[in-house]
Amino acid sequence: MTYLLESLQRAVRVVELLQANPVEAMPLSRLAREAGVNRTSVLRILRTLEHCGWVVQAAPGQYRLAFQRVDTKPRRVGYASRDDRLAFPLAVSESIVQTAAGHGVELLRLDNRGSRTQTLKNVERMIRERVEVAIVFQPDAALGPEIASLFHESGTPVISLEMPIAGAAYFGADSYSAGITAGRAVARLLLKSGVRAEEMLIVGNPGFGSPSAARLNAFRKAFQEQDKRNAAMMVTQVEGNGSFASGLRLTRLRMKSSRKRRCLVVCQNDPTAMGAAQAVEESGRSGEWMIWSFGGALDVRMELRRKGSPMLGAIGLAPERYGDQVWNLVSAMLEKRPAPPALFAKMRVLTRENIGELYPHDLELSAGRS
Repeated sequence: MTYLLESLQRAVRVVELLQANPVEAMPLSRLAREAGVNRTSVLRILRTLEHCGWVVQAAPGQYRLAFQRVDTKPRRVGYASRDDRLAFPLAVSESIVQTAAGHGVELLRLDNRGSRTQTLKNVERMIRERVEVAIVFQPDAALGPEIASLFHESGTPVISLEMPIAGAAYFGADSYSAGITAGRAVARLLLKSGVRAEEMLIVGNPGFGSPSAARLNAFRKAFQEQDKRNAAMMVTQVEGNGSFASGLRLTRLRMKSSRKRRCLVVCQNDPTAMGAAQAVEESGRSGEWMIWSFGGALDVRMELRRKGSPMLGAIGLAPERYGDQVWNLVSAMLEKRPAPPALFAKMRVLTRENIGELYPHDLELSAGRS
């Protein structure tokens, strides 16, 4: 016979959830959802714990423990950034660092520096130092199986940012949806302005199944379907590696060979778009060649603000908010709860018209970075 009290098990579960969030108060609705218990039962548990002095109500409907166990070691999470020299990964890193500190979690912060060798070294270090959850941000699909194997053998749960890895929970863009949204938005923008592009230059990795290919192919489809006049547009696709240098070089080459006056350059990410912007700027054709990006980090947002820039817009993935969003996966893994296989970053269309409203503090942020 099993002598278990289900009501006590539920109460312990609520206490564990509060213990896992030592800094912020938790709303009743979230406690009920994460504990898998109905709101009424959770409310009774909280009122009982409050009566016993274990819980305080920090605000209406918001609860936290009245004390913290001083003998509890902080939870430990590993994070390896793609390359903190780039604006988008740096914003993601800063967001994750801030979120981890807010949850009282010790973060092992590493930087892959855009290197396959360094990425594997960082994976091995996270395993060696026994982090409870690993977050890996790297864009190389070919490296995924080796990373997955290392974490699987060590039993370390892993979250992969931007590039899906077998066996890992995924967080990042819904690339196909991002491409569809972007294609429709650009077609509307050009139609509204009375400008018609004669050629589309697609700069990115066309590899089957890659996030880059998904977003770029979806962009082309949605753009041509939104405005039937674009169906016969000349489309040139060149393979880039996602770097500033590739965007600069490939756009320069196409500008020399193209006989079309107006061209829409669609780039797989922000570094590629910034390289393309420099190429167009050098040529003096900023009024004719237009650039679209995916990412929306600070450098692209500042470029959108610059008078005379060829940057038309971007799909913004709000890298500065990744920490809060990805922490839903981290919390589930730390607490040994089932984690969803994928969560998608919130996205929005960024243009010259709305950038000041959506990011009013970019000028101060840019000045601080400088």
